[in-house]
Amino acid sequence: MNDIILYKGEHFTGENVTFNANISDLHVYGFGRLMASLKVEGHSWVTFSGPQFEGDATIYRNGNYPSIPDEKRFASMKIMKNMGAPHITLFAKINFDGPSTDLDEHTPLPSGYKVASYRVRSGAWCLHEFQDETGKKHVAFKGDEVANCQSIGFENHPASLKPA
Repeated sequence: MNDIILYKGEHFTGENVTFNANISDLHVYGFGRLMASLKVEGHSWVTFSGPQFEGDATIYRNGNYPSIPDEKRFASMKIMKNMGAPHITLFAKINFDGPSTDLDEHTPLPSGYKVASYRVRSGAWCLHEFQDETGKKHVAFKGDEVANCQSIGFENHPASLKPA
């Protein structure tokens, strides 16, 4: 079982709905940014503040979440399954150019290291604006190719990456 159960009330009360596949717009189901609690059974889920898997991302792992703060409520979500062991290729220049680095584990990047583009070979990755994993966060999935990190909202380059 790999379900996410959304509830309109805190502590798993009120109207609820169960999903087991990616949902690009929860508004269609009457739950867009309206969930107040949730349960994850099985694989983790990545949620996005906007529809079409856009906006701020949050990862929910197997477990119960009795209260979801307003700023963490979401409009779309993806299940994290069948992604394989994490592997990402980073490029120093846009359009997959310049020196490249392959990673398969959590890596705070050296000060001054610039990731201008990337390709996710397998798994899912969290990219963070700062080395302490704060600031802007982006979740990248197997098959994602970003030719310019500025296109995903990083004015500066990601400073830390870790497998999701």
